[in-house]
Formats: sequence, structure tokens, C-alpha cells
Amino acid sequence: MVESSRGWRGNRRSFKEYKDFLTNIYLKSLYGMLRAVLLFWKLLLKHYRSVEPYKKCKVNKISYRNQCTIIWHIVDCKVLHVEKIVVEEIIDNFNKKFGKESALATMLG
Repeated sequence: MVESSRGWRGNRRSFKEYKDFLTNIYLKSLYGMLRAVLLFWKLLLKHYRSVEPYKKCKVNKISYRNQCTIIWHIVDCKVLHVEKIVVEEIIDNFNKKFGKESALATMLG
């Protein structure tokens, strides 16, 4: 901001406009994050109906006669299964649905 001869008082209106502008940007980004989490949650509930009642960030499903577990927290997501092909199928499905901007990073271990 350019400082006027009247000092800070001359810039009060532009400061309020700037503050409102930033507030709107923050609210839009917060809304977008909440919407993304809700879409992810709905997708998991559609395919994996067994949700832990005491732990809402964990879903289970029986695949190939073994239990498949998906655990997530903020930005981390773990897919656990005995068969590697089941894990790869789930990651491919996540990439099709959510990996449009960049592919999901996978780590084995």
C-alpha cells in the first residue's frame, strides 16, 4: 500500500477491503478442503461399508478371502492387504478418481 500524507488513517478503507478479500479466499479454500474430505468419505462408504464405530477413519472389506483395511489421516492413506494386486487395484481406483492433477505417491514397506 502506498502511504498517504494523512498516514495510516487514509488507508483504512483499502485495508478493510484487503482483509475482506483475504477472508473470502480463506473461506473458499476451507470449503474446498471440507468438500474434498466429504467426497472421499462418501466414496469409501460406497465401496467399504464396514466402518469402525470407535475409529471413523478406518474401513474394512473382505477381498479374496482376506480383510482389506484402509486407514487415513489428514493427507496420509494406508491400504493394507495380504495380496499385492488388491492394493494396486485400490490405488488405481483412487488415481482415477482423485489423481487428475497429479498421481498419488505410493510407498511400499
